[in-house]
Amino acid sequence: FKGGKYIEYDAFENTAIYRESKTGEITLELLPYHSIVIISGEVSFENVAAGKVLSVESTKEINAEYDISIARGNSDDFITYVKTSSLINITSAKNIPDFSGHIRYDAEVEIEDDKGVILDLGYVGETAELYVNGVYSGTKLFPPYSFDITNKVCKGKNKIRVIVSNHNGYERRDAFSKYLLFEASGLLGPVKIKYLK
Repeated sequence: FKGGKYIEYDAFENTAIYRESKTGEITLELLPYHSIVIISGEVSFENVAAGKVLSVESTKEINAEYDISIARGNSDDFITYVKTSSLINITSAKNIPDFSGHIRYDAEVEIEDDKGVILDLGYVGETAELYVNGVYSGTKLFPPYSFDITNKVCKGKNKIRVIVSNHNGYERRDAFSKYLLFEASGLLGPVKIKYLK
């Protein structure tokens, strides 16, 4: 690569941006489980947006009341589990250690500025599907569980719904996994709103 424009393609997010390198050197910061495809040479940049460096102006931890419901297996018949302001490990010994399925979190959050807003769910065990004000806003299979919700929110109160799904190993332990220590299940946070500059 001799320098100039190049494309960074994220296959999981199905997004592409272009950047420019004057020296031909490219610096990437890859998080665990992530990959980026670099495309250079004789390519068209016509429908590709320029890459931006996002800068966080302020961060606010959300202390909301969560309505938590559960649905076992692949069912979508949720039943109320608990209403709490403390996020909990659903598969801990004092909750439901053999639970496998979907855990739904409904909460209301206050948004102070809607010009650039990232919702960071913190720790999630294991996948997270997000709805903001009833609109599907993405799915994350691995960290970071961060979502750009700028175009989904308004100033003031907004409704969020997170559906977390774990694997069926909690319910169906086999001879190989019955002694394994599995990670915590559910939304454990801390949940934060990040406002961009």
